[in-house]
Amino acid sequence: MFIFSIFILILLAADLSLLLKRNIAVTLPVSCFLIILGMYLFSLVNLLGVAVWGVGLLVVSVTCLTGWKTLGSQGQARALLLEYVWTPAFIVFLVFTVLLFFLSYDVHVFQWDEYSHWSTTVKDMYFTDRLSIYKDVSTTGFVSYPPAMALWQYFFVKLCGRWTDGIIIFAYNLYLLMMMMPVVGKLKWKHWPLALVFFLLMYVMPYWFYTPYEGSA
Repeated sequence: MFIFSIFILILLAADLSLLLKRNIAVTLPVSCFLIILGMYLFSLVNLLGVAVWGVGLLVVSVTCLTGWKTLGSQGQARALLLEYVWTPAFIVFLVFTVLLFFLSYDVHVFQWDEYSHWSTTVKDMYFTDRLSIYKDVSTTGFVSYPPAMALWQYFFVKLCGRWTDGIIIFAYNLYLLMMMMPVVGKLKWKHWPLALVFFLLMYVMPYWFYTPYEGSA
């Protein structure tokens, strides 16, 4: 089910790429925010527990619409997929995602901020299927904090069906990766040496500005 989270994200990003004719490097972060928005809308009507499945069904519906609207023939479909989806940026994303999985696997939170709010908020939501903005749900007292990141991490742990620190750290790291993806959106296949340079830069940037991927988020 962990792979299902990634699949929904990529499927929605590919749909947007084909509909809007934009590189998937640009539509990946947009898809992330749309998933968060969908989760939030479900939570407003007290349906957070089924939000992941609702969002999944909506993405499948968008995929059907995309296929009907843009993929008129096999040749056209292949051309669009090669131009906007199967790109060097997408390969960078896939390889980096696999790397993040192994870096985040079996990692645990250890900083005070994470125990007092960051990870605990997601855990409150996971075990109650309600937003942590409610006082009877939150065990941290930070009910005024925007729930966007918590919803993104909840999306992953809910589909996995179990709670681990590694899952929410992976989700956080994947969010960071997607925010950097537009940088590589213009790369062509002939620019593969430059893609390697960007890959290394995307890896070391967290060391400079916050914490490494394999450390606590």
